[in-house]
Amino acid sequence: MNEDFDFDDFMEESNNEFEAKLEEYRDRMMLQAIEQNYKQIKENGLGEWHLRNMDNDELIALQGTLEIMLKHFEDEEDFEKCIVVKKEMDKVIDAVKIDI
Repeated sequence: MNEDFDFDDFMEESNNEFEAKLEEYRDRMMLQAIEQNYKQIKENGLGEWHLRNMDNDELIALQGTLEIMLKHFEDEEDFEKCIVVKKEMDKVIDAVKIDI
């Protein structure tokens, strides 16, 4: 057996590589979700009737999603998309206020 081979180092490197790929995959999936959500929001908007009929937990989760999207577009300096997302987020915030 090769005395220079360190199994622990090998496993640590393999684990680090796996975690890096997993993180990259997660980031790609998040970006795809943000872009797909944006496309749907731009095409259809958020219906006020639908918002009024959502539970508070659903509205809060939706608000969180929109905040993630807004932060992403701000980081990318894509301010046109920020405007669209912010407009819909204001609808959600208003719906949460009405429900409380």
